[in-house]
Amino acid sequence: MNILMVCDAFPPQCGGAGWDAFYLVKALQREHTVTVVSISGQSDEFEGIRVHRVKTPWGKEFAYLSLRKFLKKLLSDQHFDAINAHEATPIRASVGLGVPVIGSVHDYWPICYKGTLFNRHLKTHYEMQTVMTCFKSVFFENGVWVKIFSLPIAMYMLYRTYASRKALQESDVIATASRYIYEKIKQVLPGKPWGVLYPICAIAEYEKVPVKKFSRPTVVFVGKFNVNKGATLVPKIAELLPEVDFLMIGGTKEQLSIEIPQNVTIINYIPNQEVFSYLKSCDIFIAPALWHEPLGRTIMEAMAMGTAPIVSDRGGMQLELVESEKNGVIVKDPITPERFAEEIRSLLKDQSRRQRLKVAARESFLEKFNEDVVFSQFTDLLSKIKRVPEEKTG
Repeated sequence: MNILMVCDAFPPQCGGAGWDAFYLVKALQREHTVTVVSISGQSDEFEGIRVHRVKTPWGKEFAYLSLRKFLKKLLSDQHFDAINAHEATPIRASVGLGVPVIGSVHDYWPICYKGTLFNRHLKTHYEMQTVMTCFKSVFFENGVWVKIFSLPIAMYMLYRTYASRKALQESDVIATASRYIYEKIKQVLPGKPWGVLYPICAIAEYEKVPVKKFSRPTVVFVGKFNVNKGATLVPKIAELLPEVDFLMIGGTKEQLSIEIPQNVTIINYIPNQEVFSYLKSCDIFIAPALWHEPLGRTIMEAMAMGTAPIVSDRGGMQLELVESEKNGVIVKDPITPERFAEEIRSLLKDQSRRQRLKVAARESFLEKFNEDVVFSQFTDLLSKIKRVPEEKTG
């Protein structure tokens, strides 16, 4: 089949959703022809994959207008059997163009403008976006000049979420990156054909990376340096464990805005292969997330490298990835530096336990998230697309 993959970002520099799309393209190419369109990025080709980069003068909020214009022209020149659109902007641009659409959802944007269901200032969760949750987000998370316009901005956030959700509802089939996401958003998607499309982690690439030599026990954190991911907790955990080295990958010291202990090394953007090498070489991977992480690509990658993860009791991490004492450790509420430090210290002291969890982590990854499993999931989504016209006319 001829498949059009539409993304809001695509490697080399992008978030988890962009890497999900990249590895999915590589997997699909073994049986399908795939064309990639992205609205951001720095190059027109990445690892042999041709990428159409769409420039937009409208900014992020209205990027779908430029993207939709480009897609109309592309579809007039080429035939495609299906579109797989990742996230809100690509889905808004893709529906209604005469080609079946698989709308892929990687977080909670159908019910939350920020996609997090989390107020990072108050550190509180909510189940559904409302005027009040939007108002609190704007008021507590911004400076004084933005606070003045908190109510109209909150109203816009509600409208934008509604418009994005409406586009998703117009997709022929919906794919979520985890079952946990679907359980959160299914209330606004009555009767839509649906399936899970897990992220692919390319195990063959992981096995090629070299092992680094560390002089002391080493714990690694990979992710955005924000409150949601629990990045600000890591230096506090490190203070409690001066005998352990911590590597934080994915941001800068300025983003943390707190004092950094001497046993913490901060690394900004580095190529994925280098990240994999750190994951392969460390003793423990930690994900002290405060929000309900939908799944956690970096956790999957750590498990694929055979590294024991310690994660917080949040979202899809503890429902679909990590089973406590089977393939990792889950830290129960409340999520504090003291609790994480205690679990890290315990796991470092027990080498046989750590080795058992490392082996089990890799085995569980190979069982649930290998390329063949995800390829089969996508094939199932395509089969649901084929049945949609029959169901509509029946």
